[in-house]
This record gives sequence, C-alpha cells and structure tokens, in this order.
Amino acid sequence: MTRFIEWTVQDIEKMKMAFLEGKKIKIIAKQLGRSPTALNKALSRFGIRESKETSNPMIYTLVGLTI
Repeated sequence: MTRFIEWTVQDIEKMKMAFLEGKKIKIIAKQLGRSPTALNKALSRFGIRESKETSNPMIYTLVGLTI
C-alpha cells in the first residue's frame, strides 16, 4: 500500500500549468509520480477544475435553482 504524499506548492503549480496547457491526466500524473485518480481529486480540491458535483446543471434544476 502506498503512503499518502502531501501536495507541495510546486507540485500544485506544475499540475495547474500542465492541465491548463491541455496535457492528458495520465501524462501529468506520471510526471508528478501520482495516480490519475489522485490527480483528478487534486484538480477539484485545489480549485483548478470544478468538481463533477458542482458542474452538473441538473443538480441546480433538482433543487429549484438556476445558474
């Protein structure tokens, strides 16, 4: 079992730049020594990409909100 590795400011910045440049998640993850799952979670956690829960317009429709 692998141990949790803290995200450093440098790792977050590298991830952000690569993601915004359009690089694939698998490639970024490999460059940073992380799994694609960890990278996807970090993208949402650090506000680089909206999480799937907040980006789905159906959720707002279900609770009667408009965006």
